[in-house]
Amino acid sequence: MLSKQALDEYREIYRQEHGEVPSDEILVEEATKLLTVFDLVYRPVKKVWLQEYEQQREVFPRVVGPEEEQSGDSLRLSQGEDARASESD
Repeated sequence: MLSKQALDEYREIYRQEHGEVPSDEILVEEATKLLTVFDLVYRPVKKVWLQEYEQQREVFPRVVGPEEEQSGDSLRLSQGEDARASESD
């Protein structure tokens, strides 16, 4: 169940986004669905996960995309150049 303050805040956000505001019953239902989806999708990043990610980036460095400028000895394809064409050479 949503608190009165949470419902009031959601009502104001809804009003700003959509203009008119539905009944409290509909607002509670929609807000509950939104919070349920958020709860299913969002997970805080644990410090262990962040450390593992940083270690993997050291082993597998980031591949630079064609739209990015990169100096050094990184492989970079020009716009429109097909990677398969360079393999056939």
